[in-house]
Formats: sequence, C-alpha cells, structure tokens
Amino acid sequence: PKPERLLEIARELNMGADAIAFLDDSPFERATVREALPEVTVPELPADVARWVEHLAELHLTDALTLTEEDRRRAAMYAEDLGRRDLAVVIGDMQAFLSDLESLATLSFDEPALTARTAQLCARTNQFNLSAHRHSEGRIAQFITDPHTRVIQMRASDRFGDLGITGIAIVTADGARAHLDTFLMSCRALGRGFEEALLAEAWRVAEEQFGARELHAQWLDDGRNKQVREFLQRTGAHEHSRDGSADFVIDRPVAWPEHIRRREA
Repeated sequence: PKPERLLEIARELNMGADAIAFLDDSPFERATVREALPEVTVPELPADVARWVEHLAELHLTDALTLTEEDRRRAAMYAEDLGRRDLAVVIGDMQAFLSDLESLATLSFDEPALTARTAQLCARTNQFNLSAHRHSEGRIAQFITDPHTRVIQMRASDRFGDLGITGIAIVTADGARAHLDTFLMSCRALGRGFEEALLAEAWRVAEEQFGARELHAQWLDDGRNKQVREFLQRTGAHEHSRDGSADFVIDRPVAWPEHIRRREA
C-alpha cells in the first residue's frame, strides 16, 4: 500500500512524512494517501496530462530562496548514511557503534557566511526544534551582530562523510540568566550525541561569555517536536509545564559526549 511505502521512505531518509510530496495519476491512490497521511502533500493533477509539468511548477513545492552546500550534497549524504546503518547492524552495540564513527563537531560562532544555512535550518527543521522559531536571514544577521547574543553553528561529520551544518543554538544574555532562543538539530544527525554536544556548547557560552548561572529554554509544542522536550527531560533540566509549552532551567554544566571530538572553525 502506498501509505506504508511512503512511511518506509521517510524512515529510510530519516525525515518526517510532512517533507514528502506524493504524485499519482490515480484519484483512488491520491485519496488513500490523503486519508492515511494528512501531513503528506498530495497535489491534485489536471485531467490534461500535457498540463502536469506546468501545474507542478506553479505549486512551488521545491523552490528555495538560496542553494546551500548541504542542498548540493544531499544525495551524497543519503548514500553515506547507508554506510552508517550497515555499520550499526554489524557492530550491534550502540556505544561501540558511536565510538567507531569517529564523530567530529566543528563549531562556528556568529559566522555571517552561514547565515543562509542557519535560516534554512530554522525554516525546515520540525522534529527537533525547541520553539519552532522561523527566523529569516535578516533576523539571523541581527542576532549575529548583537553583542548580547551568540549564534552557535555546528557542523557534524564522521568517518563516512560530512553531514554539513546540522545544529543551531542561539543564546541570548540577561544578567545572571541566559536564554535559548533557538535550539535545533537536523534529523539526519540525531541520536549520535550531537544534540548533547550542542547543548553543552550553549551552556559553555552562557557561562563563560555571558557569566550566566542559569540557561532557560521554553519548549513550544507544534505537534511534531516532542523529541526536544524528551531530550531536555533526560538531561535533568528542571521543568515547569503548561498547556502546549514547558519552561526548562539548566543550572549546571552539560557534559560533552566523550565519543565526539570538538573543534572550532
């Protein structure tokens, strides 16, 4: 069945089903997918086949304001990920697998050259996105020049290849407290410790650069980002819950993962 196959594809590419557009010349198949997977985009196609290309172009499903390095390497990244999955199966043990990956986190701070990619991640990241703030390139540029804000841009890589800029944390200063305006991670880097590394770096920046003793984070539920709340709960952050949101306070250092090397760009 088409809905089951679409979910298999989403799992294989490690993305949400909401990132998929499904095209089919059968009205029955289109209706089936719409009913089973309402988050999938299912365009209605004109009866005249000759108009399909024009019609799809008008929907702007794959338009992008900018083309980043990560966009150009996307197909290669999917191929590299197959190697990681094969290694995980062969090794079996998760900790041994992570150690064998030879992971590296390369950190940039307030890097203007990464403005387009930073805004792109804000716009596209859904599953692991603290507050789902969709900051534009202009807003990111303002953060970068603000002396009371640090934009942390994390590049993830391992022995299979470069995953590109996959993590963003925006830390703002407020006296003895600091706030995580933005905390997100591309789904293709999740589950390997990079999210822990990014949070550890956000804490370091808050403490060392702003003198903060607390790092505050507000999680806003958008229906797709529960992973972030569960992650913060696992770190031991203090939580105050409300309907549709939760306030977290981190008041002690976050450990950097031992299996990931740290490097500054």
